[in-house]
Amino acid sequence: MAVFPQQAGGRLQETFWAGTILPVVGENGAVSGFYNRGIDITSETVKGRRSNTLYSIASPSSEQDDSIWEHVFRSLRGNMQDLPMAFAYSADDELVSCKLILQQSIGLPPDGHCLVPPELDVFDGSTGLPPLYRKVRALHQPLVLRKTDGTLPNDLMKDFI
Repeated sequence: MAVFPQQAGGRLQETFWAGTILPVVGENGAVSGFYNRGIDITSETVKGRRSNTLYSIASPSSEQDDSIWEHVFRSLRGNMQDLPMAFAYSADDELVSCKLILQQSIGLPPDGHCLVPPELDVFDGSTGLPPLYRKVRALHQPLVLRKTDGTLPNDLMKDFI
């Protein structure tokens, strides 16, 4: 059973519970009440959902004509609870330029978003995402942005679904 209790600030927290209802038999042999035992299974449920997404990505596509992007994003669309937004670029990386071409996206407005253009050069622009792409390119590792620690500015999230 999914339960969404309200947290501070009005945010809903996803939780999952399993329960067992046991009859309590009275002295006369008849049921005189019930004992309800609830167990929080949120962690197991979320881990299972995320694992299924990874298994889906790792398994070969049943469609012969699928591109890798179509295969990956079909898997991601199956788990919108954990991945409400994603986009993937392919890179034409040279010494003096790095052209990114949008391949697939989910969770963006239907007409796109100024931060996720169909094409862009990582070395053009000092605002938006290009400076972050340059950082990822230099570090050769993923970059995680969070609102809570200030690495994801609020203006970058404007108009996202």
